[in-house]
Amino acid sequence: MGEPIAIGPLGVRQGTIQAGWKPERSYDLFLTALSWETRGTTFIEKFGSELPAVTILRFVSTSEEIGQAKASKLKALGELCQVAEILDLQRSTNLQENYKIIEALLRDRSAQMKRPLRILIDISCIPKAYVMFLVGAGFSTDYLAVLDCIYVAGTYDHGDPDPSKSTAANGNRTLVSVGEWRPEQIPYLKATELMPARNDLVVTLGGELGMARTFMDRIEPERTMLIFIAEDAPGPNREMVPSESIAFKHLVSDSRSEKHNLSLGDVIGVAERAITFVRASSCGGVSGMAVGAKSHALALAIASLSENRLEVIARVPASYKGLDVVPSGPIHFFELSDRFEPCSYID
Repeated sequence: MGEPIAIGPLGVRQGTIQAGWKPERSYDLFLTALSWETRGTTFIEKFGSELPAVTILRFVSTSEEIGQAKASKLKALGELCQVAEILDLQRSTNLQENYKIIEALLRDRSAQMKRPLRILIDISCIPKAYVMFLVGAGFSTDYLAVLDCIYVAGTYDHGDPDPSKSTAANGNRTLVSVGEWRPEQIPYLKATELMPARNDLVVTLGGELGMARTFMDRIEPERTMLIFIAEDAPGPNREMVPSESIAFKHLVSDSRSEKHNLSLGDVIGVAERAITFVRASSCGGVSGMAVGAKSHALALAIASLSENRLEVIARVPASYKGLDVVPSGPIHFFELSDRFEPCSYID
């Protein structure tokens, strides 16, 4: 993967995991989320024999069907690797309650080890808000020396006969959230100036552009930077249902906005784009909205640790649909390390 790239207080490396992969270091904690998605066990299925015992984040299920699917996955995980602990959490939309539980885990384990932790985490099925919270809380409070993130790329294509529930003209890319979105600031990733008179906006985007447009309208920015996923970016050659096409044209037609397509695995590129945008801003603050991929949300968290004018906001729906997401190809690996902490490179 090459040498780490310095981004603020962190060193960041990125790459993909190939057959025969083995961890380069020992870990104090290995985290994953219990999910109904097929990709939720992909990494462990491929590399379970190389991994330490796993601590499973188990959010309260929103339906009996999802609960049964997760129970089946838990049984499968028990057969694939050693389970160290199950950390029971509230519903994934209950952010504040769950933040306290997760931070207590980091604090207690760090105190037990008497040093910052080296953690391996599969973020594939962990909601973006929690991924960003772990980065902010972990590195701002010295709970973490290293956070190595696994991300299994997935496909959200599902045949849905109701085009109102899809974001593509062929009805394949189905909406994954339910209800209105509410904004949630991520603790530890807040700007130093609260409620500045003028604000700029950087947004990472995926599907559900109609919902994203409404969400973004809460802020009236001076300038906007839009970052789309290069592998699935909207454009003239991609079919879209009319509502999504209208939303896309509205987003990119503003003369004060700029658009970039960056790869799903390019965390460094997204973070550097966001930092450049913030440093060029003449406003008191910049809001970073994580609406797209988890990997791009991870990049916004990294950028926020570098730039004290950048606050990070997650979108939290009323609930998530229980749609299966199957692996679509690469398994991405992102290494975040505290550049000033010896425990990040001394085993």
